[in-house]
Amino acid sequence: DNSIGGHIKNIKMWCNNIELEGHKINPQFKNKSFTALSKKTISPYFTEDEVNSIFNHDFEDNKRLANVRDLLIIGIRTSLRISDFTKLVEININDNRIRINTTVKTYASVVIPLHWQVKQILQNNNDKLPPTISNQKFNDYIKEVAEQVGITQIIEGEKMSKITKRQEIGYFKKYELVTSHICRRTFATLLYGKLPNKVIMAITTHTTEAQLLDYIKTTNDEFADILEGHWEKENILEN
Repeated sequence: DNSIGGHIKNIKMWCNNIELEGHKINPQFKNKSFTALSKKTISPYFTEDEVNSIFNHDFEDNKRLANVRDLLIIGIRTSLRISDFTKLVEININDNRIRINTTVKTYASVVIPLHWQVKQILQNNNDKLPPTISNQKFNDYIKEVAEQVGITQIIEGEKMSKITKRQEIGYFKKYELVTSHICRRTFATLLYGKLPNKVIMAITTHTTEAQLLDYIKTTNDEFADILEGHWEKENILEN
């Protein structure tokens, strides 16, 4: 539905442009029934505890997974898309900041301070970035990383069916649902509410708050926990 909806939005945009330029066009494109389809996606993110468990896990006997773990942490702590963080070079890093003049997808420039975990990864690699791998291998290997760390709880999500070749909703072990997109979702979700949205957007390169909010995957139970904690602090202060 979301893919179809995107095509419809593009068609309507061009129809509007055609009309604005004074060309003849069938007005049916304005019909309310010709609307963009959309569906709320069910996508996981890592909690802060899970990110720290991934970072601290000992992959000493498996250099392949240790390298992928480092790439995964860099993706989570920078919010860069895989097309950007797998192409980083040392020249992009100076004064404890990552500087990219033009990102691959949005052509935006971004400056990102180095998280202490990223600093540790660089230090462990003699100030070198981890070797890069293909997108497909990254998506395959990070599932292994998450499984070995013990991120195996059953959650609701969407997974590609081998039979229908479509995303299908169901309940799966969390590590099975992990893809490269979890990096940006985790970054945005963990910082949402702790920093102004504009600060987060400057790093994620989202241009609207609506785009940012699509990445926020905090559950209702987690929001309830936050509110409950806030009330408990208020009660302590009042007493």
